[in-house]
Amino acid sequence: MMRNNFRKPALFLISLVVVVLTACQGDEVCEDQSSNELRIRFYTLGAEDNATISIDSLIIFGVGQDDKLIYDGSDAVSLAALPMDPGADSCGFVFVAGEQADTLWLTYRRELHFISAECGFTMFFNILDKDYSTNIFEAIEVSNPLVSNIFDEHIKVFVLVTDPDE
Repeated sequence: MMRNNFRKPALFLISLVVVVLTACQGDEVCEDQSSNELRIRFYTLGAEDNATISIDSLIIFGVGQDDKLIYDGSDAVSLAALPMDPGADSCGFVFVAGEQADTLWLTYRRELHFISAECGFTMFFNILDKDYSTNIFEAIEVSNPLVSNIFDEHIKVFVLVTDPDE
């Protein structure tokens, strides 16, 4: 009789330990980015309006950080993913192609976003305004002002492409 009384509490205790251990394990694998990047795609402006284009030997660095290249000019770039400054309300990027350079300045509102207990927090950016020079760039359009952990295009940069036969 005594043996049966110990089985029930022991079985209950083992079941409780299994439930607690599995409840403490994170079901969620932290796949969300903790650092969200601005995505810029390049388009032609000219004969084939709004077709995507790759820019050869493009160099990109942050304003005031010319020793830290984001893109080093080794590849043709059609989509650039750029880090934004989570500690400021604006940032700038310098784009160098050949002998020409342009600067893009962005002003934004920062929004701290909770992902989960396992993943922590991330910073979203809501683009408020833009300013740019026009040596390489003809026009810039903000296509999606919210820079978040979704892999969307945020800015369209239009480059004038001339016909080489002209």
